[in-house]
Amino acid sequence: MSEQKFTRRIFLSGALLTVTALSLTGCADSQTQLVKMEQAGAFFNPEDLTLLNDIAEIMIPRTDTPGAMDAQVAAVIDAMMMTWANGPTRDLFSNTLQKIELMAETMTGKPYSSLTLKQRQSLISEIDVTAFSDEVPDYAEGYKRLKDLIFRVFYSSEAANADYVPIPGQYRGNLTLGEYESLMEAYSYGG
Repeated sequence: MSEQKFTRRIFLSGALLTVTALSLTGCADSQTQLVKMEQAGAFFNPEDLTLLNDIAEIMIPRTDTPGAMDAQVAAVIDAMMMTWANGPTRDLFSNTLQKIELMAETMTGKPYSSLTLKQRQSLISEIDVTAFSDEVPDYAEGYKRLKDLIFRVFYSSEAANADYVPIPGQYRGNLTLGEYESLMEAYSYGG
């Protein structure tokens, strides 16, 4: 019985992630080059998703390789807030996004969503430098954890690892002692 619940839970979590990733569509503002999310995700509201998506894309931009938007980083993090994160972690990430929005208004006099791409890149760069400096501002822990999560989600995505092979060759887990010893000799693992 517990295996069925566990399996169902995994299935539902995966379904939530898929539905969230597919439904997080936005439209780009031609003046600011900001992709604004039109719908709320499972956890974040449209404004927070827009901010998260843009921060991730600034950190990992699309070049000749996929960027954070291509890997649906914001959608995955949104789903993780419902399936992986506990209350304090959810609060930390929500508060971090609010602080970034507040810093945009404090530093530029404009909300984050009305800044140009160059201004947003400069803002995130300045926040990054300050968060990793010796000053340790109040947002440093949340920003560092958010940045870490963005990179972990991106680098574990299929978009970032299109040619990843988990185990090269065949897996043979049930070897006889003779087969094992011959493999050890063949690959010089014996010393």
